[in-house]
Amino acid sequence: MRESFLSRLATLYASARGIGVARVGVLAVNDGKFFSRIERGGSCTLRTADRVLRWFSDHWPEHLEWPPDIPRPEPAREEEREAA
Repeated sequence: MRESFLSRLATLYASARGIGVARVGVLAVNDGKFFSRIERGGSCTLRTADRVLRWFSDHWPEHLEWPPDIPRPEPAREEEREAA
């Protein structure tokens, strides 16, 4: 289920930003094939899923509503982002 959430977020984010899903993969996990693997039934570790979900939360476009059925982590504080 977490993979379907990530895939859906990637599609929404890509559409809102006018970029491809592969580019979202590069931005989120430095892997342009990440989301295509997920779409083909691949999986990822829980740690990676959490990291990608956090990335989406931190970078989500203000004008785009977060899907209500996907739990959203609190965006990182500015200090946390700078330290990462």
